[in-house]
Amino acid sequence: MVAINYSDHSVVPVVGAGIKGEGVAYCNEEREATPIPLTATNASGWASLFLGGGGVYYLNVTYPGSGLAYSLSVPVRPVTATYVTVNISTGSVITSYCEYNINCTAG
Repeated sequence: MVAINYSDHSVVPVVGAGIKGEGVAYCNEEREATPIPLTATNASGWASLFLGGGGVYYLNVTYPGSGLAYSLSVPVRPVTATYVTVNISTGSVITSYCEYNINCTAG
């Protein structure tokens, strides 16, 4: 999820933030990179980047028209949903993991 803070301390989702990058895993000590095509956050501020497996997602998050851009590295785990919230006002990143995606709350 991508969110923004306003002066009244409200936090709202950012629609249309661009997300692009690659997923990197190692198999038999060989680096395997899978491109993550450009996608954008939806009306709830979320974007799904399912590649499966484990490794690390190296992501670039951009906010159109603002010049703001963030680079993230997000470790992902097999059979685990990974939820990442990026606050473009503060630069803070919160990562949550949920095995088997059972009884989870995002963010």
